[in-house]
Amino acid sequence: MKILLVLGLLCSIVSGDIYMHNPRGSNNRNAESGADRSNNNRLFDSQNNNKGGHNVGDKLDTGAKGNSEKQYNMKYFQSHESDGVSYLPIVWNMQHGCGDEEGSNTKRLDCDVVIQMMCQPTALEDSDDAFTRKAILMRDGSNTNKINYPTLGRNSEKLSKKGYYARFANPSNGLHESLTSYDVCAQRQRNTNLFTADQNLGDADTAKKTRQNPGGTRSGYECPEERDYYPYWHPSQWKDIAIMTDRARCSYYLKESFNVKPKHECVHEYNDGSRRKYSRYNNKETCNENRGVWRELHNYLEKISDATTQEQCMEYDNSIWAIPYDSETGNTKECLIRLDAPECLRAPLTRSNHNGNAYGGHDEVGKFSNYMWKIPQFPSGNDQRCVLRIRYNISTGDVPRTWNASNNEQFTNNPRFDFGLADSAGVKMPSLKLAINTAQFSRTFQDRSHIFILRQRPDKLTGDLHNLNVRGKRGNAQQTYPGTEYDFTPTDLKINDTDLVHIQWTGSNTNTKNFDGQGKAGTDRSNIVQIKSRDVSIPLTFENSNMFQNAEIKWIHNGQTDMAAEQLALDMATAGYTSCTDCTGGGDLKNLDIDLNNAPASYEGAVLQFKAGVYHYMSSRNNAFTNRAQKATIEVIAT
Repeated sequence: MKILLVLGLLCSIVSGDIYMHNPRGSNNRNAESGADRSNNNRLFDSQNNNKGGHNVGDKLDTGAKGNSEKQYNMKYFQSHESDGVSYLPIVWNMQHGCGDEEGSNTKRLDCDVVIQMMCQPTALEDSDDAFTRKAILMRDGSNTNKINYPTLGRNSEKLSKKGYYARFANPSNGLHESLTSYDVCAQRQRNTNLFTADQNLGDADTAKKTRQNPGGTRSGYECPEERDYYPYWHPSQWKDIAIMTDRARCSYYLKESFNVKPKHECVHEYNDGSRRKYSRYNNKETCNENRGVWRELHNYLEKISDATTQEQCMEYDNSIWAIPYDSETGNTKECLIRLDAPECLRAPLTRSNHNGNAYGGHDEVGKFSNYMWKIPQFPSGNDQRCVLRIRYNISTGDVPRTWNASNNEQFTNNPRFDFGLADSAGVKMPSLKLAINTAQFSRTFQDRSHIFILRQRPDKLTGDLHNLNVRGKRGNAQQTYPGTEYDFTPTDLKINDTDLVHIQWTGSNTNTKNFDGQGKAGTDRSNIVQIKSRDVSIPLTFENSNMFQNAEIKWIHNGQTDMAAEQLALDMATAGYTSCTDCTGGGDLKNLDIDLNNAPASYEGAVLQFKAGVYHYMSSRNNAFTNRAQKATIEVIAT
C-alpha cells in the first residue's frame, strides 16, 4: 500500500486551552450545576480545562430540566446581498499565547487559529425520517451523555441500513457531526505517514487514532484525525470562515481549504448499486486496487433541492453542478452553492500562560482576541441550524511542520538531557528530565458554540446589522475563570445612523449555586438601562433618557414594532418579562421581582435603528461597583 503524504497542520505544548465567549462556548457543557463540566467527550474533544464553558441557554426563568423545548438558541439574521451585511463578533481567549510581533524576529511559538461553521436547514427537525432526526439533526441535547455508536464488523451489511443506525442515536443526546461521518472516519485507514513520535497507536490503523488520541477515544461523532489536522485531506462537514496564522502560510491554506478545493474519498458499492457507507482506503491507488472509485467530492454553503438539472442549477448565482461530500449515492451530481474562500489574517498576539487580552494587530489593544464574522446569506431562503468551532493549533520550533513518520524516533517522552556541565572538581552534572509529552508536541485545542439559528432577513431590515450580545456568566473573577464575568460585546460599538443593531442575549438558570452574583443563586440575568456616562452606576429615569426615544424598532421579539419608546425601554429593562406569560408571575408587571429573578434568562431582543448620538448603558442587575462593571456604549455617527 502506498502511504498518503500530507503536510497537515501539526498542531501544542502542554496546557494551551481556548475558550469562546461570544457566541458562548460550551466546552462540552450542557446544563451542569457544578463548576466542572460532566463529560469532556459529550460532543467533541476540547482538551480544555473542565472548568471552562457556558451552559446552554434557558428560555424562561427556570431551568429546562431535560426539556429541549425550553432551551434557548441564539438567533441571528443573515446578511443580504443588497440590503446589508450582518456582523457577529466572535470572541475568545487562549491560555498558551499566540503569534509574533509583525516585523520582529522573535518567534514566541507556532500558532494557528481556525474558525469554522457547520449548518443545516432548520426544516430537518420536522423530517419524517427517523435516521435524519436521530443521527443527522444537530442539537445541544438535554443531558450530558455521549451519543451511542454501534460497534460493528467492517463487512457487516447492517452498516448500510439506516433503521439499524437510528436505534443507537438517542435524540436526547447532543449531536454535531453526523453518525455517518464518524462511521466513515472510524473505518478508514489513518494516514500512516504522520509524525506520531513514540506514541503507541496499537494495531488498529483507523483515522480515529492519532498522536494526540492514541487510544482512539470517541467524542460525540467527531473524527479525531480531522480534528487534529488542518487542512484535512478528506471531505469534512465543516466550512471554513477564517484562518489566523503566519501570513506566509496564507496562500497554502487558501488553496487547500475544502471551501474551494474538492477532496477525494474512496466510494464502494454493493451488488445492487447502493453505496457502502465506508471504505478502508485513504488513497487513490489502494482504492482502485480494491474495486473502489476515488471520487472527487465538493463542499457547499447549501444545496438547492429545487434545481434538479444542471441547466436549472446555473440559474443560481455562484452555483456548481457537482457531487457533494454527503451524497447518498457517491456518484449523483446536485446543485450546490459554492463557499467563499476563508479570510486569512495574521494570528493575534497574546502572551503565554495567560487567558487574557491580545496585544493588537487586527485585534483592538486591550480586548480579547476576536474576529468580526460576516454572517453569510443562504440563497434558498431557508433558516439554518448552525454551530461554530474554533481550533487553536500550537507547536514549538522543536517539531517542524514538515516532520512525518520518518522523524518518529527523534522525540521521546520525558527525555533526560545532558547539559555537558561539571563542577570545578570535574564532577559531571547528572542529566535532567525534560517535561515533554510527545502527545502534546504539537497539539490542538478547540471550543464550540451551542446550536444557534441563522434567520433569513425580513425585507424591512435594510442596512448593515450589528449583533450586540452579553458574554460571561455568574460568579466573581476567580469563580468564572477561565471564563469572564458579565459584559456586553461589543463593549464599544461605533456605527452609522443607517445601520441596525440587534440586541439579544442568553443565560442559564443552573449555574453553580454558591457562585457570587446578584439575585437568585445560580441564575444569569441581564437587562439594559441607560446611564449618563460609563463612570456612573445610577441609571437615568426614562424622562431624562434619550436612548430608546431615539430608536426606531425595525423588528422585535413580540412583533410589536409600533410600541412607544417607553414600552421599548420597559422591555429592555425587564428582559422581555411582560411578554413572558410562561414565566413565574405570568408577565404581569406588578409581579416582577426586583432582582429580575422571574424574568427570562434569555432575551430574543429587538433590531433597532438609532439616531446620531452617544448612548451609554448598563445592566442594573449585574453592575456592582468594585465587583463587576457591565456597561457599554453605542456611538452613532450621522451620515
